[in-house]
Amino acid sequence: MTGENSSALAQNWILLLHQTRISAQDHINRRLWRGDPGGVLPDGHDAHSIAAQALADFCQENNHPPGREPTDAEVPAILCDLQQRVRRHVDRLHHRKENFLLRNEPDLARVFTDDGEAVSPIELLPAPEPTGLQALLRKEDEAEVRQFKAFLGKDRRLKTLFDSLCDGFRKPRALAGKLKLKVQTIKNLLKQLRRRWARFPGSQAP
Repeated sequence: MTGENSSALAQNWILLLHQTRISAQDHINRRLWRGDPGGVLPDGHDAHSIAAQALADFCQENNHPPGREPTDAEVPAILCDLQQRVRRHVDRLHHRKENFLLRNEPDLARVFTDDGEAVSPIELLPAPEPTGLQALLRKEDEAEVRQFKAFLGKDRRLKTLFDSLCDGFRKPRALAGKLKLKVQTIKNLLKQLRRRWARFPGSQAP
């Protein structure tokens, strides 16, 4: 086989991969992913990875020698096979449970805080590391505790909640029972308390 013919056959693999990627992108664009036409596919897949997987599966299942490039006559049949594999792969990804349960963060509906500020629900999730407020409760620095309570001003409910936290009550349900309030009200007050701590001078809050 001459070098010129070998180069032409190598181009057939490149052509097949390119056409398969276009087909994968077309199938992806026809569907919603996590509620968004341009959303993120499960496991970080994209058109290129799906096309590469289809090509690898074809070679493995057909015992196609890696060093043998397809001839021009074989290209149409191989392309048809690859496109079918792409369609099945995209269908499987589209029916994955997380595609319906999860949403992309920018597409999540804004929620309103008690201060009337519209924020992403992600911002209201507690951080895994201890917050400055939690560190203050653990440290039990009486001077800083008095300063923070003074910073809370005349907000009686936040002061009462803070005192309960200092007394060792941590769970919203336990706080709700102690303060005779609803659990959801306690959760809202805890969010307010964290935001007030973030504005407390010297809190070193993120």
